[in-house]
Amino acid sequence: MTGILGIVVAFAVFTIAASLFREADIPKRLSREASRARSAGEGYGVHDDALPAPDKSMREHAEPEGFDVIELEAREPEEARLPPFALAIAPVVLVILVNLLSIKVLIPALDTDFLSEAVLGLGGDNPLISLAVAVNVLAGMTGSASGGMSIALDTLGATYVALANEAGVPLDLMHRVTSVATGGLDSLPHNGAVITLLAITGLGHREAYKDIFVVAVLIPILPLILLIVLGTLFGAF
Repeated sequence: MTGILGIVVAFAVFTIAASLFREADIPKRLSREASRARSAGEGYGVHDDALPAPDKSMREHAEPEGFDVIELEAREPEEARLPPFALAIAPVVLVILVNLLSIKVLIPALDTDFLSEAVLGLGGDNPLISLAVAVNVLAGMTGSASGGMSIALDTLGATYVALANEAGVPLDLMHRVTSVATGGLDSLPHNGAVITLLAITGLGHREAYKDIFVVAVLIPILPLILLIVLGTLFGAF
């Protein structure tokens, strides 16, 4: 696997960012948004060569990017006020029970064929629209950009390649739409990176999520729409 996870960057640079933001009198809550400049890059951020062939046929193999590791002075952590053990373990137990219920009872009882038909029907003869919706919605459901992309391409990748060939849509344009579509709904409040970064900055959803929503959800969707319009009119560029 290649690529850099945004959460790793956040851990590496937050101490520096906090100092710079303090000197510039910029609210600390905006440091979370500064870490989100990544959606429209040349790759998905994380590539897995074990993914199905449709992913490899659609994506461009961008050169891997990296950054220098910055040595920071270690600090003794402040003593935290811990909740009771039963309260702390309750969310984990709840997640396990809900997952077991879903896997054993709910999901096997569902007929989901209509979902793929509904998604593929979006946008008429333009597969770019249904691809963008599928990836973005799945990214929102999973709280993960790479998760939404992986599920969409794993289940519908071959279908989208066929639709693109039939409609004369270049596969590199399909790749670009997939890449940009991973950003947006992936940053809903339950997103693991959102929760972790808020913990790093010592902020809560009530304080910071309004800014996160604008920068990490709303703004990435706008260029996605523009990309689909330009791609439909002019093809790959």
